[in-house]
Amino acid sequence: MLKDSDQNPINYPDDQMQAGMTVLDTKTGAIRAIGGRRNSKNMSEYNYATQGHYQAGSNAKPLIAYGPAIEYNKWSTYHQIDDDKPYQIKGSDRSIGNWNSSYGGLESIRYALAQSLNVPAVKTLEETGLGNAKKFAEGLGIEFAKDNIEITDAIGGSSTNISPLQMAGAYRAFGNGGVYNEPYAVTKVVYPNGRTVNLKPEPKAAMSDYTAYMITDMLKTAVNSGTGTRANVPGVPMAGKTGTTNLSGKDGSPDSWFTGYSTAYTISVWTGGYKDEEGNRDVMPDTKISLDLFRNTMEELSKNIDTADFEKPDSVVSVGVEKGSNPAALPSKYTPSSNIVNELFVKGHEPNKTSEKYDKLDPVKNLKADYDKDDESIKVKWDYDDKDNVEFQISASIDGGEMKSLSSTGDTSMDISSVEPGKDYTIQVVAVSKDDSTSQSEAKTTSVKVPGDDDEDDKDMPAVTGLTAKYRDDIIDVDWNYDGPDADFEVSVNGQNQKVHSNGIQISGAKPGENYTIKVTPVGKDNDKKRS
Repeated sequence: MLKDSDQNPINYPDDQMQAGMTVLDTKTGAIRAIGGRRNSKNMSEYNYATQGHYQAGSNAKPLIAYGPAIEYNKWSTYHQIDDDKPYQIKGSDRSIGNWNSSYGGLESIRYALAQSLNVPAVKTLEETGLGNAKKFAEGLGIEFAKDNIEITDAIGGSSTNISPLQMAGAYRAFGNGGVYNEPYAVTKVVYPNGRTVNLKPEPKAAMSDYTAYMITDMLKTAVNSGTGTRANVPGVPMAGKTGTTNLSGKDGSPDSWFTGYSTAYTISVWTGGYKDEEGNRDVMPDTKISLDLFRNTMEELSKNIDTADFEKPDSVVSVGVEKGSNPAALPSKYTPSSNIVNELFVKGHEPNKTSEKYDKLDPVKNLKADYDKDDESIKVKWDYDDKDNVEFQISASIDGGEMKSLSSTGDTSMDISSVEPGKDYTIQVVAVSKDDSTSQSEAKTTSVKVPGDDDEDDKDMPAVTGLTAKYRDDIIDVDWNYDGPDADFEVSVNGQNQKVHSNGIQISGAKPGENYTIKVTPVGKDNDKKRS
């Protein structure tokens, strides 16, 4: 892939682009391959993988921003950072913006890392502290220029440079449970006299296993749905990160990185090497070649082997949290499933408070509707304990038709005028929070009949009393009392009528979650027009 040949799957834009690659064994840190340059001709040429040191770009974000934040602050992958506007560097007229010039407000660090947003990264470094970040990164083999760390190191934009060999060594620790050792090619030297010198570096824990796993899980998101999807190898569990750098006064990038790993191999790729007419560094025409080099290499190395997924340690717990909560809150039983996300927490630091955002309000009580003959209107009234924090949405349906919204009010009563004679009205009232319109109560309904021109004898028959309806096992049991002349009873269920002779009925086929409006009307046995 670093040679120009017909078999090369990489579509280089020109002959000027250079590349350096390192492949490590993720478990041991042993160097498995070095790709020093394109079209190498002899042993004395410059090796871009080992000799070349470049700005890290966004490859630095897990090493200097998010890794230390999880390690020292016990941040979760859901932790919210305000990506509200460009970050103003203190004591400078410079600011740091996102690569896409877009700012989304509160974002999880998982999303921020997967989408390679700059503002959340520098804010994370600022909150975690330069000292903690420096200590963390140095434990992964990073050497800071003049032993100094700057706020721009969070996005790899300082004078600190790194080689693909060092980058692979640092990332490998994330895939190896947080254990780091310097990449090596020689394990030992045996002298003619039998004396043996062991040169294999001693491994050390550079971070907690929870940090390694949580960074890995976020970088899996970067490969699956973030900026690194072009590097993804189907069927191989892997994590990785893109990285590009900027050049003052020019649009484009002089360096492009992709570093990623599976449980078997860790690969870091750098591309660049462009110079302008004066011999100064210049931007490249294609920043995606580094992803192509990684993908093809990882795909070839992973052929015919079963690559295991990363194993979650006991120090990490996965918790469903309500999207948008800050700090993270557990979903309530009313939280829509579309608003629940599973995120990783350091054990003992998971949320214990439940969100109340989607909790349903109490429904209205004692809802009644009566027809006022003098005003030719329906008088609706109800009770509510704390009406100062809610308003009420009133809807109505006619003769079992579609429920249509009429009005909203802060009072506990309402008059419905211009009603139609001879029609059955079902009135519905819902309490709605004034602070959050998505927070609503269960709907309560009541029914009333507007007398028609032929309803002169209505008063001869009293209405039923004690009307109750109870749901059990897909059946609604309806019962009522009646004290009046001999009558049958017309039972209306959501506008569908049937006549019975007893003071009760069973309605089968009822479905959970649906509203049923049931009306019982005494009807004269000898005269159907004689009704209560």
